[in-house]
Amino acid sequence: MTLLSFDHVEVWYTLPGKAVDGVTLAVDRGELVTIVGESRSGKSTLIRSAIGLLPANSRVSGEIRLDSSLVADTVSVMQRGQVVESGTVADILSNPRQEYTQRLIESVAGSQLRSTPLRESS
Repeated sequence: MTLLSFDHVEVWYTLPGKAVDGVTLAVDRGELVTIVGESRSGKSTLIRSAIGLLPANSRVSGEIRLDSSLVADTVSVMQRGQVVESGTVADILSNPRQEYTQRLIESVAGSQLRSTPLRESS
């Protein structure tokens, strides 16, 4: 059974352009997959697209599925094993309600994160 899948995922940056070009990949439950490529070939960008952690100058198209469901643009922030905040990525990044969440956002990528739609309409 497929746990995580990427279907024709593409990621573009304003500059330098396309970073991920039509990746289709399926990872089955219990399977270990290693993504190998040259420096700046899009390995980290592909994974960041799955979890919505791309910089503001990016755009994503294609489908990303977890357990056969489209990956939702939601997140839960946990501190010491407890959920302290949850909601859409956009809401949490733009208006974190907890001080812990604010500190976490500030420590990751200089707060240059944004919510990225996983499917672009044509």
